[in-house]
Amino acid sequence: MTTCTQSEFAAIVGKDKSYVTRLKQAGRLVMVGEGRAVRVDVEATQALLARTADPSRAGVVRERDTSKGRVPPAGTPDLGSLDDDAAPQAGSRAYYQRIALSYDNQLVKLGMMLQRRLLYPREAVRDEPRVVGERLRAAIERMIDQTAARHAVTRSQAVRHALNLAEAKKIKRVILREFVRAMRRMGQYNKDKKA
Repeated sequence: MTTCTQSEFAAIVGKDKSYVTRLKQAGRLVMVGEGRAVRVDVEATQALLARTADPSRAGVVRERDTSKGRVPPAGTPDLGSLDDDAAPQAGSRAYYQRIALSYDNQLVKLGMMLQRRLLYPREAVRDEPRVVGERLRAAIERMIDQTAARHAVTRSQAVRHALNLAEAKKIKRVILREFVRAMRRMGQYNKDKKA
């Protein structure tokens, strides 16, 4: 049993220290010892990582590491994918459990992205363009109502141009505010639906 610190383990697997911290928070590091003497069991952790690797991300991880020029030290197993010997046989229970786990992980990731407002529900996204469009149309109609009479009595092109610019700035301000409100409404959509 080989043990090391978390930063030493990061060097062994060729990753950043933050990666090892995320593994620890996810419960994917095998730690031995107590108190300040807690260390990482290298072999057990590598075996655990190989067993719990997300097969849907293996290609992405490998491609990202090669594009950044990261090469794991000699003798380090590829943690992004499983060996053919370790992969379950197609049609076996373990094979289907692995597929189900992969889809469960993807659902959890989507849920986390929704909570962090990186993704929004389809219904909310479908409704918001209509609301923003209505606000834009109302702002343009307001501009026409405000400027039509003034354009009729004004002969100077410079005054007309200045009037149009002032009204266009108001429209821009209205639309920018509406986009912020739309983002807020889409973020509230899930909370309102649960209530």
